[in-house]
Amino acid sequence: MGLEGPSSSIVEKSRPGRVVAFGSLVDHAGGHLQNCNTLLAGHDENDHADHQSDHQSDESSLAQQQHCSHVGDPHLWLDPTLMKQLVAGIDEHLTQRGAAPGAARVAAVLSRIDEADRLAGEVLADVAGGRLITQHDAWRRYAAAYDLQILGSVLPAGVGQPTAGDMARALDAIEMARQSSNLPIAIMTEPQLNPRVAQRVAQSAEVPLGVLEPLGDGDWFALHVRNARVIADTLTGYSSVAGISPP
Repeated sequence: MGLEGPSSSIVEKSRPGRVVAFGSLVDHAGGHLQNCNTLLAGHDENDHADHQSDHQSDESSLAQQQHCSHVGDPHLWLDPTLMKQLVAGIDEHLTQRGAAPGAARVAAVLSRIDEADRLAGEVLADVAGGRLITQHDAWRRYAAAYDLQILGSVLPAGVGQPTAGDMARALDAIEMARQSSNLPIAIMTEPQLNPRVAQRVAQSAEVPLGVLEPLGDGDWFALHVRNARVIADTLTGYSSVAGISPP
């Protein structure tokens, strides 16, 4: 992110195993948290492959489901607020070890995060309130930052084969969302996941399918805005795919 230069000597001299974890530098509860509708199963915070199902079938139960804490959500880098905390934490740790990156460099990185956050917000403004079903339950913080809703996750995320129950839960979630409002709905998969179940649900429910990239190639700033464009483009396609009038 532009802070690596002064830290290279520290890395070379560090003892094996000396690692500062992202999660230790940020306030997990201080970023964008989303009270979420657990219409489909999420994943255990300690194991992305360990999934469990939790489906409620009526709207009164759905309203009671909106207490999903993401303090344990490990996808911290998808939250621009936490990324700014990370930069401040890196600055503090490097300064304590005699390799301060300098106020100007830190300010420049923080400014780039703010700019990526601003651009993503502009891109997503026209689809505010849009609903997403993700194949990987990684996007709740991102969604909360830009007034999007996560309906749940399509399972399994590339592990095993989807069951009839998995498909039924996904289709039920989409139908419930349609009955509640005309706000757009989209399904999101990721490049590293087997997309077959997401494709089947998208085709059966007549909702658009997009591909989000949680990792990227090292350019966080471009990745953050690119994902916003993917979400906006996919949600914008909902009306034509589903054959309904936009809200």
